[in-house]
Amino acid sequence: MMRGFLEESWEVTFIYGKDARFLTTVGWMAGSVFGQIEAADLEAFAAECTKLRVTGMKQLEITRIAS
Repeated sequence: MMRGFLEESWEVTFIYGKDARFLTTVGWMAGSVFGQIEAADLEAFAAECTKLRVTGMKQLEITRIAS
């Protein structure tokens, strides 16, 4: 749960680079890396992220894949 919230509030953030932090309404927070975008899919993923600024939030499904 995010610090500073009385009810559950979860956030998924896509960031680049190791040791990255993100700014929230309650200040800087460390993140946990739990996945990555495959290089072959990165351009398409970046294009969809760019569209979010115009089209608004979307539902995101996070699943585990076999390794």
